[in-house]
Amino acid sequence: MNNLLPNQLTTQNMGQRRMAKALSKAELVEAIAAESSVNKAEIEKVLSGFTTATTKLLAAGNAVSLPGLAKFETRDRPARQVRVPGSGKVIDKPADKALKISALSALKDAVNT
Repeated sequence: MNNLLPNQLTTQNMGQRRMAKALSKAELVEAIAAESSVNKAEIEKVLSGFTTATTKLLAAGNAVSLPGLAKFETRDRPARQVRVPGSGKVIDKPADKALKISALSALKDAVNT
């Protein structure tokens, strides 16, 4: 399989592009442990606490910023009509919240250097 650049993708070779595999939680814990002096059990507790706290804060309408990495926030989406792709039927979708995650400039700069 070829590792194609984005501007080389066509509808014929779209499936040939290799996507980076996301780390599992265990792999992330291992990577953090290798970069710090904190043991894996403590790292897992912190990650679980971060996940729980971030979820609760976002559900309450707060934004969460992880300095140097990303900002998590919710945005209100108004009620709207949407088309069901399979049937073409138009249905009413109630108002809801959309999650937005933005990479901060420090992360963007680090990735692009």
